[in-house]
Amino acid sequence: RQLLEACPNGSWRCLIALCRWGGLRSGEARRLRWSSIDWARSLIQIVPTTAHVTTKQRPRTVPICPELMAVLLAERTEWELVCPELGHNLPRDAEIIIGRSGLTPWSRPLHTLRKARQSDWLGKYPVFDVCSWLGNSPEVARRFYHQTLQTTLDSVTGASVQPEAAFIAR
Repeated sequence: RQLLEACPNGSWRCLIALCRWGGLRSGEARRLRWSSIDWARSLIQIVPTTAHVTTKQRPRTVPICPELMAVLLAERTEWELVCPELGHNLPRDAEIIIGRSGLTPWSRPLHTLRKARQSDWLGKYPVFDVCSWLGNSPEVARRFYHQTLQTTLDSVTGASVQPEAAFIAR
């Protein structure tokens, strides 16, 4: 939420929310059209952009959590694309926004938001469901995405649990 408040416009708020709460890749978020959102069922349809469909480009359905829905509803426009005004250097601009928010910038900021969503969901839902929503395999999720959450350790040890706590460094 702190990061969303630092965003310069609605396109950036949608991009951050789609990566963090929808688990979308930044390129998927940039290509997402308002018409791909099923508002009644709280679902996003990700469709391939080329005739040659790779693992990353398979069509899939992503659930919209309440936090993401709130951002999308607040930022909904008449534009065709959800995130039309972003610029050309997303990693640099994301680091500037993170710094402006008062948070410490991290490497690969948009991908890290996606990783955080995958780890959150893997702690709550079956791995095959989560992987179908995020468009990767359980092996890829295990090797590159799933991280131990500080909140999980805190819940076991009885320490005070912080919402949206940091990941444990590997």
